[in-house]
Amino acid sequence: MSRCTDSVRDAIHRTVSKNRVAELAGRLIRERSDLSGDMEYGAGQLLMRIAAEMGLEAEEQPVEGRRSNILIRMRGAPGGKTLLYSGHIDVVPPGAEELWDSPPFEPQVRGDRLYGRGACDMKGSIAAMLHALEVLRQCAVPLRGEVLLALDVDEETSNKGMRRLLASGVRADACIVGEPTDLEINLGHKGVMGLWLTFSGRRAHASRPEMGVNPIVHAAEMVEKIRAFQSGTLDKRQSRLLGHSTMTVTMLQAGRELNSIPDRCDMRVDRRYLPGETAEQILAETQRLIDEVSSVEEGCRCTLQMTTNCPPGEIEAEHPLVKAMMSAVSPGEPERAALKPFLASCEMAMLMEGLGIPALIFGPGSIRQAHITNEYVELDQLARGAEIFARMAVEYLGTAQEDRHG
Repeated sequence: MSRCTDSVRDAIHRTVSKNRVAELAGRLIRERSDLSGDMEYGAGQLLMRIAAEMGLEAEEQPVEGRRSNILIRMRGAPGGKTLLYSGHIDVVPPGAEELWDSPPFEPQVRGDRLYGRGACDMKGSIAAMLHALEVLRQCAVPLRGEVLLALDVDEETSNKGMRRLLASGVRADACIVGEPTDLEINLGHKGVMGLWLTFSGRRAHASRPEMGVNPIVHAAEMVEKIRAFQSGTLDKRQSRLLGHSTMTVTMLQAGRELNSIPDRCDMRVDRRYLPGETAEQILAETQRLIDEVSSVEEGCRCTLQMTTNCPPGEIEAEHPLVKAMMSAVSPGEPERAALKPFLASCEMAMLMEGLGIPALIFGPGSIRQAHITNEYVELDQLARGAEIFARMAVEYLGTAQEDRHG
């Protein structure tokens, strides 16, 4: 049975404003928060101001330098649970800005879309979460418990903000990670590990290649080993929800001039993995592939480094958190709410493991728009997302009126 009554649901629906959530998203997009300059500092300061404007508690949680997580709370009646809404403040760089139809950090509405870097991933979702809290306050919904909006830095790079949050002693009972899911409930994601392989060789003039050791040749052999490992092993590691594991070479860099054998070749590898696979296992398997190359390539030396690691996570479709989210998404007909996997990776599993709580992924925008030129989010999704986030707080926490009426 839904805990969000018709009267509360109607009040929320009447109060949600597409213009307001678009305004909030635009303000956040305008504060550049990629790896340039002060990174997330300006956006974090804006979030502190927005929270103050809304009458919400907010605090900065220092991470490094001028980079800070932002924690925003809306407290209800004491004695209840805490629902955590998780988002990240940072965005990826825009790439070649001349390829954008409008400047990436100058938000622009065209038709029913808001364009700008972070519109989809994930400042639009943060705006929807903030507006949801604003709406709940305006409607005077007497929540039992509190909503905590935890907005971290460095999600796109190495998860420094999330590690700081988890080490801080923060507590919650359940979590919604606001990554873009097209307003569909996503039950889990693969893990992602970044691997950096450095092949060492010996420089020589290209006219006498036999005098050197070419690390590019060793790296090329490693590429073939990885392809064979993918088809022979990883394609067979399957999850009904998440599909199969992958290992993909994404970067190769070597050499500075045409007529020289380089002494170094760097390779970056993206490894997506499933529940049941471990970091130790992945590193050991990668080292075995390196050893196989070394055994056949004379003079090959290679070092292996893990640069980042986000574990995989999954929640059962029958979990009460999922059921509450289904009621929030599709009131009256919760069975109509779509349940799907999240095709990228995110910090859901880190929160599940670090806080010992259930979590799922849900937010406005399509993951297909993330990280691309001319990134956008649909305004209708922003408004609907805010409405659903507000309803979810009521579905999960309930209201103080429930206590009075038994």
